[in-house]
Amino acid sequence: MVITALLQEHGTVAGAIGTLAQEAAQAQHVITCKTTHALTQDFALLADALTHAILQQQETGQ
Repeated sequence: MVITALLQEHGTVAGAIGTLAQEAAQAQHVITCKTTHALTQDFALLADALTHAILQQQETGQ
């Protein structure tokens, strides 16, 4: 259904494939950006937790 619509819009298989490739690249970019942002947040939380644990350990002398 989507391919039929793309063929009608572009008139050629190459045009339809080009459009699909562009959309796939854009989707991959969005996924990569969101994943990178989530990982950055996870590492920041981990760093905070480790810092807190180290400070607590230093305070208690363990």
